[in-house]
Amino acid sequence: MKGKLPITIIFVVLLTFIIFMGAAYANSFNKDSIHTKKANENKSVTASSSSIAKEEKSTQKPLLPKDLSNIESDDYAIPLDTIPDSISCLINRNYPLPETYVPKDLCVPNIDFSFGYSDDKKKLRKVAARAIEKMFRDGKKKHVFLVAVSGFRSFERQKQIYYRNVSNRGKAETDTISALPGSSEHQSGLAMDVSSLSNSYSLSASFASTKEGKWVLKNAHKYGFIIRYQKNKEHITGYHYEPWHLRYVGKDIAAYLYKNNLSLEEYYGVKDTHNTFYREDY
Repeated sequence: MKGKLPITIIFVVLLTFIIFMGAAYANSFNKDSIHTKKANENKSVTASSSSIAKEEKSTQKPLLPKDLSNIESDDYAIPLDTIPDSISCLINRNYPLPETYVPKDLCVPNIDFSFGYSDDKKKLRKVAARAIEKMFRDGKKKHVFLVAVSGFRSFERQKQIYYRNVSNRGKAETDTISALPGSSEHQSGLAMDVSSLSNSYSLSASFASTKEGKWVLKNAHKYGFIIRYQKNKEHITGYHYEPWHLRYVGKDIAAYLYKNNLSLEEYYGVKDTHNTFYREDY
């Protein structure tokens, strides 16, 4: 009995050691599996985030290069935007809005108007309304008192204006001065005509010479607006100079166009193909 005791002890020790090592190996295997699983999950999340970021980046509208010298227009023009709901949509007689298009988020901005009665022409899309409210407030701080004259203009309203001019002037003359229905930016809900008491609330080129007109020229882009029909750009836009006609395109594009003295047509690398100049607000 005494001789067998050491063998028994050795056997028990070896068995315990084998069980311990087996448990340690199993635990290590489970940890490795968990780490591998987590690593794969992290890779999946990272890949997904990267894919989303890449997709978001691909949908961002690129700006034109800063240096436009010696560059052909086809080399730098960005894809033409004609989506009615887009704030950067190009709208003119070559690219009119659909007859049925009406913005869904029209509202009346809290600003001063040149008239007191209720009318759809007080309305703008919400994003443009908020921007023009801030613009008017900041103007007042500089003793620049602006008034809004005309905003949203439906397709039907455009038809009324066009055919009224036809009845008064004839179709041939009207087609040289009056915008065709659908080609007015006012239908987008992103355009507002502005004036001032110093300009008798009128929509005329003389607005550019007023204190208010000069302030608008230098500051409108800070709020996402551009003077859509610039001076000496008639052959490109197809419209006469209208210093009162403001179009919301967002701060980034507005700042870029202002800095580089570009029209929206030049931004997209297109130009009007007609030989006559319209008036958007005739």
